[in-house]
Amino acid sequence: MTVYGYVRVSTFEQAGGTSLEDQRRRIEGIALARGEALEKVYVEPGVSGSIPLERRPAGQVLCGCLARGDVLIVAKLDRAFRSAAD
Repeated sequence: MTVYGYVRVSTFEQAGGTSLEDQRRRIEGIALARGEALEKVYVEPGVSGSIPLERRPAGQVLCGCLARGDVLIVAKLDRAFRSAAD
């Protein structure tokens, strides 16, 4: 089992703020609380949530790495998917 994180903001202006780092800290805290080590956190600055995860630049790489049993941690569900149905 490998544990990955994923952070995203919709605009490049947001990427210059603290949002990406705040998301990363939350993900690291969740992994720590679960007693798991993060393999990697994928960062997606300036990409709309309306684009499916597997079609985003970092999302494509992440999806290519995920295997059955792996864990993906996101700070909020809407960072990775448009809705729970996605």
